[in-house]
Amino acid sequence: MATTNNPFKPKSLPIRTGLFLGIAIQSMILIGLIQAHPVQSVQVPAVSSPNEAEPSVHSFSDWWINDDRVGMTDQIRHAKTISLYEPSAFKRISKIHQVLHGFHSGLPVEDEERLAELIYHESLRYGYDPELIVSVIMTESSFYRWAYSRKGAIGLMQIEPLTGQEMAEINQTPLRSAKALYDPHLNIKLGIQYLALLHQRFGDLGLALTAYNYGPTRVAESMDRGINLPPGYTQKILHQYKQLLHENATDGLPAADDRRS
Repeated sequence: MATTNNPFKPKSLPIRTGLFLGIAIQSMILIGLIQAHPVQSVQVPAVSSPNEAEPSVHSFSDWWINDDRVGMTDQIRHAKTISLYEPSAFKRISKIHQVLHGFHSGLPVEDEERLAELIYHESLRYGYDPELIVSVIMTESSFYRWAYSRKGAIGLMQIEPLTGQEMAEINQTPLRSAKALYDPHLNIKLGIQYLALLHQRFGDLGLALTAYNYGPTRVAESMDRGINLPPGYTQKILHQYKQLLHENATDGLPAADDRRS
């Protein structure tokens, strides 16, 4: 039988070989990518109830970085959203604005009014009387939005950049720069939330305020060693807090309700 010469036959073997090699190379690349970037499962942490024991930690960062961090709305005890239209809200907000307006804030008048509303809303959201937060701001910055300390603390509630970054990441909104802490609304939100975290950790308002000033790590170490930190900062805030509540009572505003001690 005569053999028919096929002009395509001599090229078929190299083509097949090239195809196989191409498939093999693509497979190796794909396997390499999978090994280099394995798919990670997402675990949703369970929210602990208020009656469960709080985590034992030695620093604030260790607390929120671990896998057990949860949403602040669920974690903070007694947290709630307060309507600005509830009885007495307008009077208390006006009182906050009156106090705020007595300082050189560096804010336009309309921004001062909105800030008073924010302080009221965020304070009660975490179970605090707004007068307490006003007292903290008075002590920290005298309501001056551009306040900057020698330690680098920024803004109305004097938040250090690292703390601000940690708090922002808890809220899944990382800071683009430390200058963002000069935003009075962001500063107030993060500052009150930070105080609430410290309050939850130490279980006592006085200790939480002390930790706000000296840092939670230093307070924890001092407690372990049986050392008392200077109480001046906390006493100043609590004294101012009581004075504001007394002024409210004098002005006919409702007495402070049963909030966190």
